[in-house]
Amino acid sequence: MNAVINPLDYRRVLGNFPTGVVVVTAALDEGPVGMVVGSFTSVSLDPPLVAFLPMKSSSSFQKLSRSTTFCVNFLGAHQEALCRTFASKASDKFAGLDWLRAPSGSPILPGVTGWVDCALDTVHDAGDHVIVVGRVTALSTGNDIAPLLFFRGGYGRFSTSSLVAGNEPDLLTHLKLADVARPFIEELAGKLDLVATVTVRSGREIVLLASAGQATVSRLGERVPFAPPLGAVHAAWETPDVVALWIANLGADAMPADQTFAETLERVRRRGWSIGVDGPRHRKLQAEMAKALSAGHSPETVETLRRTVAETAMTHDPEVLAGADGLIPVGVISAPVRTPSGHAAFGISLTGFDRNLDRSSFDGVVSALLSTCGDTARAIARYF
Repeated sequence: MNAVINPLDYRRVLGNFPTGVVVVTAALDEGPVGMVVGSFTSVSLDPPLVAFLPMKSSSSFQKLSRSTTFCVNFLGAHQEALCRTFASKASDKFAGLDWLRAPSGSPILPGVTGWVDCALDTVHDAGDHVIVVGRVTALSTGNDIAPLLFFRGGYGRFSTSSLVAGNEPDLLTHLKLADVARPFIEELAGKLDLVATVTVRSGREIVLLASAGQATVSRLGERVPFAPPLGAVHAAWETPDVVALWIANLGADAMPADQTFAETLERVRRRGWSIGVDGPRHRKLQAEMAKALSAGHSPETVETLRRTVAETAMTHDPEVLAGADGLIPVGVISAPVRTPSGHAAFGISLTGFDRNLDRSSFDGVVSALLSTCGDTARAIARYF
C-alpha cells in the first residue's frame, strides 16, 4: 500500500537536511551547457563513481544528457549570484565567465571549491527524476573557501562565525516557530511571486531563520544589528527598555540628528507594517549585508554595516510613500507575527520587488502580508 505524502510536507521536512550546491557542465558542439544541482553524491571509491539526480523535465538536463561526459563544479559561499544565473533560463549562462576546460572538455567554472570530471556510466529511472552515475576520470580541489549550501529553502554558507545563527536557546525556540510559519510564507511567496522571510530578534541582532520564494536571495542565518531603521516591527510593540536598546544600538556618533525614532515606531504601530523604500541607500545596505556575511563577523565589517544601517534611517517608514509619479518604490515590507500578549514573536518580510507599485497594487501586497501574519499568529498561539 502506497502512503499519500503531502508535497508541502515533503519539501518542508526534507528542507531540514542541508545540501551542497554544484553546477554540472558539459561541452556540446553548439557551446557549453550547465545546470544547478542540489542532489549530488559520491557513490563508490572502487571504481570511483559519483551521481547527481536531475528532474526529467529539466530543459537544461535535456541538453546536458546529449553529452557522454560532464564536469561537477562545487560552488563556494561567494557564488550565490553565479548559482542564480545557472538556475535561471538565461540564454547564455556562461557570458562573461573566464572558464577553463576539464580533460573531457567540459567547463570548469572560475572560483569553485573543487571539480570532478566524469564519463557517463549509467542512468537509472527514479520517479520524476533520474539518477545519473558518472565514472570519475579526473578531479581537483579549487579555492580554499566555505561551500555554498542550500537549507530550508534558501542559500547559505557553513561557518562558525557569529554572523550565522548558532545554538542559542532562544533561537532554537524560534526555529520551531519558523517551521510552523513555513507553509504560510511559502503560500505568500508563491501568491505574490516575491521572496518571503522570517526574522527574529536575538539580543542586539536580527536573525533570518527561514525564507521562501523561487528567486530567493536571502541568506539563512544572516545577522544584522537590531538598530534603527532595521527591525522596527521587532521594536514597535515592545517595552520601553527594548525600544531604548534598539535606538542605543545605532550609536550616538551615527544617529541622524533630525530623526525621531519614537515617531517612526508610532507610524509602524498605526499602519501595522514597516517599509524600506528602494533606492541607492537601500541597495548599498543589501550589498554590505551580503559582504558582512561572506567576510565574517570581524570588527571592521560590523562597524561598516552599522554605519550603513545608519545611512538608511531616512529611507524607512516615511510619512509620504509615493513619489512624484504616484508610484511607491518598495525595497522591503515587513509586519509582525504577534503573540497573544501582543509582542512580536517574529517578523515576516517581503522582498524581490522588480518595479515600483501603484497604490492599489501596494495595498494588495500589504493586505496579503497582514493576512499571512494573522494566520501564522493563530497557528503559533498554542506555544505561548
